[in-house]
Amino acid sequence: MFIFLNKIKTALILINLFIFIHKINAQETANVEILNSIEGEMFYENEEPVRKLKGKVKLRHKGTLMYCDEATIYANNNIFAQNNVKIVRPKGTTIVGEILNYYSAQKLAHIQGNVILTDKKAKLYTPDITYDMNNETGYFTNGGKVINDSTTITSKHGTYYTETQQVFFKFNVVVDNPNYKLKSDTLEYNTKIKRNYFYKGTTIENDSGYIWCNKGWYDEKSNTASFGVGTIIYNMPQWLMTDSIYYEKTTGFGRVFKTFEYHDTAAHIHVFGDTAEYFNKSKRILAFKRPLLIYENDNKNPLFLRANTLESFEIDSNNKVFNGFKNVRIFNEEFQAVCDSFNFKTIDSLMRMRGKPYTWLIDKDSKKISQLKGEKIFLQMANRQPSKIYAHKESMMIQEEIPTYFNQIAADTIIIFLKNKKIDFMNAFYNANSIYYAEDAPKGYLGLNRSESHILNAYFNDSKLDRIVFLEQPKATFYPVKDINLTNSRLDRFLWNINQRPKNKEDL
Repeated sequence: MFIFLNKIKTALILINLFIFIHKINAQETANVEILNSIEGEMFYENEEPVRKLKGKVKLRHKGTLMYCDEATIYANNNIFAQNNVKIVRPKGTTIVGEILNYYSAQKLAHIQGNVILTDKKAKLYTPDITYDMNNETGYFTNGGKVINDSTTITSKHGTYYTETQQVFFKFNVVVDNPNYKLKSDTLEYNTKIKRNYFYKGTTIENDSGYIWCNKGWYDEKSNTASFGVGTIIYNMPQWLMTDSIYYEKTTGFGRVFKTFEYHDTAAHIHVFGDTAEYFNKSKRILAFKRPLLIYENDNKNPLFLRANTLESFEIDSNNKVFNGFKNVRIFNEEFQAVCDSFNFKTIDSLMRMRGKPYTWLIDKDSKKISQLKGEKIFLQMANRQPSKIYAHKESMMIQEEIPTYFNQIAADTIIIFLKNKKIDFMNAFYNANSIYYAEDAPKGYLGLNRSESHILNAYFNDSKLDRIVFLEQPKATFYPVKDINLTNSRLDRFLWNINQRPKNKEDL
């Protein structure tokens, strides 16, 4: 009984001492309220009162609750606490750790030892953190990890804004998510809307490839992303470089707003432009505003193509399709073309040109120009070099012999065979007509042969028409030079459309 009364007496003395100290400090800063402790004592340091509490300590300062096993409260209301430290802010944010240094005038807390900050569903793990209660902001500089549902983010430095639920990460930033892995120098993450903003050198990896960029954002909820200047997207054998792209992962839709380069190393195709749309499921790309397509048929002599719109899509891994629409212009040192629509499939290496197509074949040695037209023209590639050209319906080949003198062959269908990039042989089928200038070198020309037959074969030497063989019901008329005129020297549908021929890649 005596011991019990003695404990009550001691407790009353301590309470009176604490009340006295509160009155002394009331004029300086807001007092730290002692809500609970099992043991307590008071002593003086530098003539200032100090309180020590032990066992289930619970304190409050300006709405902030603090829990620990041991606490020391100084005269200026600063607190040193240790063991099972826990801070609870009025809006629910909690911080746990092993050691707390709390500066009451500044409302600043430094927590050390296995620190965990919990804000709604997100948790921050770090060895130590400084938390400013004036602006609800936590700072860590010795490494930290934020876990928000299935996303984990680590970095060396970081700032956690609990009011806005933003986290700013700096140095060695790594984001782990089931759908991707991100590495960056600088990243900002919103734990509420699950969106991260990244800056400087950033890489993003997933099952299909990876992305390198200097700036962008990714929204985990909507699975949308946007990347800025210097972005490179690898999905080998394709890769894309651009200055601005928006992408929806769920639908697989992307839009490029600024300069871009698209490369398909397997198909030897490259596309350059300003505006494009991408559809991941079909591997389809639509490029607008007269983009440029380059086909590497020869390392020193690629084929250049421009059109109002270019399209690329993948039927399967062995069959990729490239289309050009409206005002198509093609340039290669030995082959040029214009048409309204263009189609190329890697599975058959066939270039299909429709809509008033014209093609020109240039022999690099003889400089001989051969023009071919038809309702549609197909160019067969073999080993990335032209091997055959097909012209269908109202087809016609014209080759300038000398100014105003043109060798001509017209038929329903014309097939030209090339050898070593030169015209070697030609078949003309159905209603084949020809005009061929007979030459008596070195004297000059004897005249022209105007012939027609069901089928004819033409033979060439260095791409120059050398002789013609007529098959099935041939008819021929010879005109000496003196009798040559515009009427007998031109076949129906004759049009030497040389002014439309692209002169170089800048002329596209």
